[in-house]
Amino acid sequence: MTTMTKAVFATLIILGTLVPEAHAQNAPVLQTAPDSFGFQLPSLAGQVSYAVSASQTVIAGYNGNGSVVSSTNVSGDFAYITTSKTHPFAILYSGGYLGSESAQLPSSTFQNLALSQSYKTRSWNFVLNDTVSYLPESPIGGISGIPGVGDLGLNPAQIGSEPGAGILTNYDTRVSNVVGATVARQLTGSTSLEGSGSYAIQRFTGDTAGNASAYDSNQVQASLGIQHRINARNTIGADYVYSYFTYTGQPLSFTSNGANLHYMRLLTSKLTLDASIGPQWNTGTTFTSTSINLAAALALSYTGERTSSSLTYMRGTSAGSGVVEGALTNSVMFSSARKLNAYWRAVGSVSYTNSQSIPGSIYPDFNIDSEVASGQLSRSLGRSFSVYGSYTLENQSLSGGVASALTFNGLQQVVGIGITYSPGSSRVGGR
Repeated sequence: MTTMTKAVFATLIILGTLVPEAHAQNAPVLQTAPDSFGFQLPSLAGQVSYAVSASQTVIAGYNGNGSVVSSTNVSGDFAYITTSKTHPFAILYSGGYLGSESAQLPSSTFQNLALSQSYKTRSWNFVLNDTVSYLPESPIGGISGIPGVGDLGLNPAQIGSEPGAGILTNYDTRVSNVVGATVARQLTGSTSLEGSGSYAIQRFTGDTAGNASAYDSNQVQASLGIQHRINARNTIGADYVYSYFTYTGQPLSFTSNGANLHYMRLLTSKLTLDASIGPQWNTGTTFTSTSINLAAALALSYTGERTSSSLTYMRGTSAGSGVVEGALTNSVMFSSARKLNAYWRAVGSVSYTNSQSIPGSIYPDFNIDSEVASGQLSRSLGRSFSVYGSYTLENQSLSGGVASALTFNGLQQVVGIGITYSPGSSRVGGR
């Protein structure tokens, strides 16, 4: 799945199917948080959350060169989960306007919309989801994908096969859409079977793409897996994953197949481990012969009273982020959020991604190293308002056969300050 399809908010889907039911009929609007630190996802079914932010961002090293540009921004977020136990529906939206104050930086909008519809019975669980995204740049962090607008710490979870953040690109508008379905069947009290499928597209629409330097891509993905709960702490599983990549206007394509073993363990009441590993083999017109590599994923998650942290590692093939026609990617990321006291909250993340040519590819060898580091400090001003300051560093270096003008090369830093109105999650409707 392309970089843009990470706008698929798996967190939304999980909330839409697993959050607890609201325990009241026709409950009045109820504030659930005494202090505001910006937009937060609903924590209970039947809740709605929203936020409006105004911010100022300054970008040093715009597009990897020495330019300094700035913009004044207005953005908003909205999330809602219905109260239904058998067919919950969830929606998550993030969007806004980036008003440029510099000639080199065009004014732009960003839009992200994710929808999830579930249907549950005693033994079956069906989930349909659709996500569309329009961004002026590579998604960096937060649910918006835009650095400096104040939503760090609300990161969309991974959907699909592409590991990590992918390859960073210059400012160039792009559209993505992913439609997916998942069916799960509870075979016994401890064993379940799950199948899923998705179709994803990425299209570049900006000036750089008009110079035919971007690779618009499509991906079809399907998987089938089984998992067994050994005991309260340990779960094992296995799955098969099929992906088919094509590129608009080009006769070249490739197929990726993988078989993986999974292991999940509750290490402590606050710390969980989720790991998978298995062979991945690639064939198609972009390869001289079958290419075999190792796919792997590892996630450690910690949730405490004041602090939540995660460490993830992912390895596998991807579409190439619109820069190359396929890449073998290794990515590691650490993120953490902590409520310092009643008035201050800090979040931060750092990631490293290495993207290289897939063995056996007909294209020249390449190697791309990408580093992204972000931090945000928020100060509550009461139940509805908060202010924040954020910093994001993006660095990428290239070597080998990467000639696309779309590829980011160099160092870029983004500083953002802003104010957010978010009255917290409110419970609406009835059961």
